[in-house]
Amino acid sequence: MSAFRILASIAGLVFVGKILEQNRQLRLALDQRTAVNAALADEVLLYLWAERAMRREPVSTEARSWDEVDEASDESFPASDPPSFVGR
Repeated sequence: MSAFRILASIAGLVFVGKILEQNRQLRLALDQRTAVNAALADEVLLYLWAERAMRREPVSTEARSWDEVDEASDESFPASDPPSFVGR
């Protein structure tokens, strides 16, 4: 019975070793993919930024018309101010 336990322990250690080695290899592959994806993401962002800059339309200088919400907001502007202090 003792020999069986020793063999089972050795087999378990070998199995755990193989699992750890596979885990290490997968982590290395993931790190490489992450680095490649980060580089590609940077290139895509630069491309999109350049494309947006090339077709940027001039900003409109026309005054926009106010709607009811804008007017109500403007009229109630200092509503969040606390009441004034009156000393006795």
